[in-house]
Amino acid sequence: MTKFEHDTYIVLALPEPFAAEVRRIRGKYDRGLDPFPAEITVAGSSGIGPLAHDQEPEQVYAVLNEIATSQAPIKARFEGILCFPGTHLFYLALANPQPFIRLHERIAGSGLKFNATPYPYTPHCTLAGLKGTDKRELALIQSEIYPKETFLLNTLSVYEVRKERCFLLHRTKLSGK
Repeated sequence: MTKFEHDTYIVLALPEPFAAEVRRIRGKYDRGLDPFPAEITVAGSSGIGPLAHDQEPEQVYAVLNEIATSQAPIKARFEGILCFPGTHLFYLALANPQPFIRLHERIAGSGLKFNATPYPYTPHCTLAGLKGTDKRELALIQSEIYPKETFLLNTLSVYEVRKERCFLLHRTKLSGK
């Protein structure tokens, strides 16, 4: 691969069994997310946006590897199921978004280039994009049982989205102190 050809995102992979719980909820409400990993978005759908296409992937990976070696794994806990305003897109909100915001800002200031997105950065784990406005279904997803224990995120990944499928391009471990 000489350049990025499709929308490409930077994410933190959820560990098991948390990832399995996210997949379970997605399976009940949104089959379209089946091929996507259970993750916390760091760059892509909001904030600085997806990686710009006119970059050499190996250079991008080198920058991300350098950031990862100085970034400590992030302790996290989900706080609730929310909906992005004006949409039916539901997500798991984080109890403490600050570590994700700091990582997002580090990546934004790294010299990598990104495509613009109109949405401010909101650290989140997407659960479902419901099609209708059925109040019962909306209430059901918001009452869904989700993991409440603290977990550790230590894997930074780069995914490309092509034809409603997600492809892993790069993975690195957060290993800073």
